[in-house]
Amino acid sequence: MTTMNYSTHNSPSSSDSDDERVPPAQQSAPNPRFPQHPSFGYGNTSSPAHQQPSFSGGRSYYAYQQFQAQRGGGQPQWGQNQNQWPPTQKPDPDAYVPQGAVNFSQSQTANWVNGPMYGSSAALPSYHGSAAPSVITNMSYRTNGLETDDNMSLASYSQFSSVSSLAAPEKSAEKDPEEIASELLGFLKDSDRDVRRRALTLFFRFITGNAGRHLNRTHCLAGINELLKRELVESILEHVKTNLKNLSTLKPENQERARIEWEQQYLFLILHYLIIRHAFTRVFFQQIEGSRGAAFHLVIHAIPNFPPQHRNLPSPLQTEMIQFLNALFLIIRLVMKPPSDSANEGAIRQFGLKICRVPPIVERISRVLGILGGQNALGERVQKACGRLRRNVILCLHEVLRSGGTDCLRTAFTEGIVENLMRSLDLKDATSSQAVVEALSVVFKEANRRFAEPEKFEILDQIYRDFLVNDGLRKISCLVNSVSMQISEKALLCLCYTSSHSSLRNYDLSEPVDRLFDHLKNVAQRRADLKVDPNGTSEERLRKLSNYTLSVFAMLSKHPSVRIKLAYLRISSFCLQCLEMSRMMHSNSDSVESALIIMNNLLNEKNPQVTLVRDQIIQAPAGSRVLLDQLVAGEFANKKRAMNILCRLKTGSSESLGDSFCAAKSSDGRHDFATALVNLIGQFFDPCRHPCECPCRDYVDFLANAFQFLKTLALQSLVFLDHTVQRVRENNVIKHLCRCANPKVCQAIIDFATELGTRDYTLFSDLSSDHNFTMRLKQLQSIPELGRSAGELLSRIQNYSLNTDLASAMAGGHSYSSY
Repeated sequence: MTTMNYSTHNSPSSSDSDDERVPPAQQSAPNPRFPQHPSFGYGNTSSPAHQQPSFSGGRSYYAYQQFQAQRGGGQPQWGQNQNQWPPTQKPDPDAYVPQGAVNFSQSQTANWVNGPMYGSSAALPSYHGSAAPSVITNMSYRTNGLETDDNMSLASYSQFSSVSSLAAPEKSAEKDPEEIASELLGFLKDSDRDVRRRALTLFFRFITGNAGRHLNRTHCLAGINELLKRELVESILEHVKTNLKNLSTLKPENQERARIEWEQQYLFLILHYLIIRHAFTRVFFQQIEGSRGAAFHLVIHAIPNFPPQHRNLPSPLQTEMIQFLNALFLIIRLVMKPPSDSANEGAIRQFGLKICRVPPIVERISRVLGILGGQNALGERVQKACGRLRRNVILCLHEVLRSGGTDCLRTAFTEGIVENLMRSLDLKDATSSQAVVEALSVVFKEANRRFAEPEKFEILDQIYRDFLVNDGLRKISCLVNSVSMQISEKALLCLCYTSSHSSLRNYDLSEPVDRLFDHLKNVAQRRADLKVDPNGTSEERLRKLSNYTLSVFAMLSKHPSVRIKLAYLRISSFCLQCLEMSRMMHSNSDSVESALIIMNNLLNEKNPQVTLVRDQIIQAPAGSRVLLDQLVAGEFANKKRAMNILCRLKTGSSESLGDSFCAAKSSDGRHDFATALVNLIGQFFDPCRHPCECPCRDYVDFLANAFQFLKTLALQSLVFLDHTVQRVRENNVIKHLCRCANPKVCQAIIDFATELGTRDYTLFSDLSSDHNFTMRLKQLQSIPELGRSAGELLSRIQNYSLNTDLASAMAGGHSYSSY
């Protein structure tokens, strides 16, 4: 007997090939795949044995009827009902039984449903080979989820040819859908499980076959009255409830459990096939609303409670279990995400999510996904069915985790959801890949958003580590160039979350970097080629892809190997282009921040290719103007990053730096570096007066770098020197030393004043006349780290003052002694 569990199990027909399957219409002889039985009604034959039948004891009542009919020259009782569903005559258990039929029992009266093989393992259907059609995603109903004839079913080989007639198009007009549905309701109330089994088999065969469809492609059951629809759904749910109760009391080894599981499976196959029709969807949703979610609660609790799965041990599911789970999770998905035209769509969705957002249910769904991750040793077609099921499970988890609480997330993490998602990723299947990356992005996002420190740090560290250990960076980077922009966006979002993990230094990042850079170039080309975009939607999505890619590079560029590779790829020039495009579009997007971070990281002195990067930035046509625009109009964080880049350029090709940067003008034409930096020094100096305050450090670094870069440019161009000195004297920026309490800024001001005053004595002239400034220098001489430079500047100012007085005295006819 076939049982439904998660362990490997081969049914009797699992090794049969597809070539052995013969359509029912062509069956003129008993199927060789099933044992012969004297009571099988395959029609009249001309063999002597059938011409002179004789009855022997030990047969069923059905066999005796066959014997009586053949002896009397008439048709067997059951042959008269070949075109009816189900057979309308049921044997009378109290009917006369010949004396020879000593083994006849009342249980055998159910053979009108089950056939004479009841009680043997062959009487129970196996989904391998010739099973009833499966319900799989995309509304494809094929046996086992495989590419087989929809008309094939184990029921086709029974003694009743009514199943074959159901499949025949010429017989479909004879079937009354309301009559068939009403009869099913009656048979489902039968206390004999085998009666119900046969009825479910034939009904499912009917609704999934050609007889179940009208010529206009609508399903025949869609036209039955509303009361019958409701009764049909209610009856199925009631039987599901009863089966769940019975299964909870039976041990796994109990034979009765396997029969209940079989019935449960067919109930869900039928339920799913019905409710995907709009007419039944409405009825099913009404049941959920009317029961306050209890109807859907039955569906959820039908999910098998698999034991914890060892992460490295694959456990292939039986094909029948794959069918059952496919139908089950498709129903769950329908409730979690109802059609947009459904009545009370929001209420139905909330019922579904509320029932699923509990740790035990998340645990069950996660374990199903864990077991599916090991389904790699099966045939190609079965593997496709597993892929569809895997996608449905992932989509359900995605909805639950997106709206669930921290307890649901903890449960999913405990069950290894990140590892299971990575094992489920099929790079050749875009549909599957989209489900995986969307679920991953939700897991990372919710983990960042919902947990508080210090638990947040521990959880993020673990799930990011699981992602990287399972080759997540390489696999997900393969999806960034997908033709689907949605897949690309979610893949990049996953990389944005994980690319900052410290363990990345132990991985080879060459392949991901190449793929990401190719994607960056493709997006830039698509943005350049975009001609018609009235609503700006395409441009917005392309901009987002560019932002995400640059964000990943900003995090990866802190690794030495990535710096070298990006230097050779000339990404600095590309970053400058991004800055220019952002300015032209009047957007201060995340790409600006990422581009500046990348250039800062590449200009690290420890980068062996730092000189190459400097020359790329200096020689870029708009490099100086783009960086100046950031100083003029950028946010403070970006001003600071741009200032760091400018300071790190000073040790590059100094001559080129002077030529391109000294003459640079901002895009609005109103600023050069001297004007912009002098204005910023005056603007940011006041917050620097209190070094203990938190913002002070940022302002200190910016002010120190601003004085340093101004000094660098002034030393390379006399024209720029004159202009800078003029701006400095107008704004008295050097005299801010009197108000400065930070040693780093004081040092930068002293160095700046010393270098510029040495080349332009008018600066010393202003400083010598300021008594407060000279007194401040004398105070700074007592500070060890500033004493030498402050004393040198004070000495030069005093010497300039002395020489000026001497020159004035000589010009006025006075002697030095009188002075």
